Amino acid sequence: FLLVDPSQGKGKDMDAIGLFEVYDGDLAFRKVWEAHLSPENLIKQTLIHAMDNGVPLIAVEAMAYQSTLLFWFERIMQEMNIQGIIIVPIYGQNASKNSRIAGGIKAMQTTSLILHPDVRSIVQKQVSDWNPMKRDNVDDILDLVAYAPRVLAEHAFEISTANSVLILEADSMGVVENNSPF
Repeated sequence: FLLVDPSQGKGKDMDAIGLFEVYDGDLAFRKVWEAHLSPENLIKQTLIHAMDNGVPLIAVEAMAYQSTLLFWFERIMQEMNIQGIIIVPIYGQNASKNSRIAGGIKAMQTTSLILHPDVRSIVQKQVSDWNPMKRDNVDDILDLVAYAPRVLAEHAFEISTANSVLILEADSMGVVENNSPF
């Protein structure tokens, strides 16, 4: 799945898109893309990454303004006739941002979230710079780490069902190779 953390266009954080893979129920953070983008370009870049990587599910942080992206994802997908990708919201629930991030860091320490070598150094950099006593940390990638276990927990059925559909569609077209990350 892809996980999107929109920056809200302010502060030092960038828009972040993370690619997560699931292997036998274990979560792996595979790739990350960061940039300052307009909402439209963030959506288009996310959809490009989804199609390039055979991703069936996109989770979008849906706090405040960010929740409007869900509507625009659906609208742009309809306009571009993109089908087969599920868009879901992910919420912070009642936990503070810093406590969510602390939970994500703990998940990495307990190996329930594995970091691919392609993302390890950038994640470790944000962890080392992160101060739980501050509210204005650069933590766009740490937000991805914090939300990823929840996406898997809340949407495992959609991920596995969507992947099965992708495999069936590929099989019915005579495609033997499955490049899906699941």
